[in-house]
Amino acid sequence: MKAVGPRSMAALLNGLFYLALALGVLAFLYRLGSFGIAMKHADNLGKFTSTSLYQLPTQDLARAEWRSQNGRVRLSLHRLYGELRHRNLPRAIIVYIFAGQLVLFFCFFVAVIQLINICEDLSAGKIFEPDSARRLRLVGLAVTGAALFNPLWEILPLWLFRPDITVPGTRLPWFFILWETLNFGLLLGGLLLLVVAEAFRIGHLLQEEQQLTV
Repeated sequence: MKAVGPRSMAALLNGLFYLALALGVLAFLYRLGSFGIAMKHADNLGKFTSTSLYQLPTQDLARAEWRSQNGRVRLSLHRLYGELRHRNLPRAIIVYIFAGQLVLFFCFFVAVIQLINICEDLSAGKIFEPDSARRLRLVGLAVTGAALFNPLWEILPLWLFRPDITVPGTRLPWFFILWETLNFGLLLGGLLLLVVAEAFRIGHLLQEEQQLTV
C-alpha cells in the first residue's frame, strides 16, 4: 500500500480550500441578497426571523408587542425561543450588521486564499520560504482578527443605536452574548498560526545560515 506523500496531501488540502472558497463566495452572494431584501422591507420584517436576546420579566411574557426606548422599533415575542423578534429596523442598523459581515467575509477570504497559496508552495516542495511564513502570518492575523472583531461588533451597537436597541423593562444578557460571540477555539487557532508562522520564519533563517556555512 502506497503511503500518501506530503505533496499529495498538500494537493488534497488545496482542493478542499478551493471548495471552501467557492462555498464562501456562495455564502457571500446569499448575504448580499439578504441585505438587499432587508433594506427593501426594513419597515416590515414580519417575514424574517431577526431576533435579539433580552432577559424578559416573567410577568410581562404575555405582552403582544414591545417597543424600543424611542418607540421607533417594534418587537414581538418569539414564542418558540422566548426572544424578541424585530418587526422593523432602521436601515442604519441593517447597514451596520452587513458591514460587520463584510469584515468577517474579508477575513475568511484572506485566510483561505493564503492557505491555497501555502498548499501550492508545499506541492512545489517549498517549505521554509519567506513567502510561506508571510502567508501563514496573514492567515493567523485574519483568524485572530475575526475572533476578536465579532464580539466587539455585537456590543458596539448598544452605544451607537442605544435608543433603537434598548427595550424598557428588559435587560441584555451580557455574559451570554460574550460567550456566544467570542470563539475561543478560533482565537487560540489564530494565535497558534502566528506562532507557527514565526517558526517558519526562523526555519528559513536557519536554512539560509546552513547554506552559507556549507
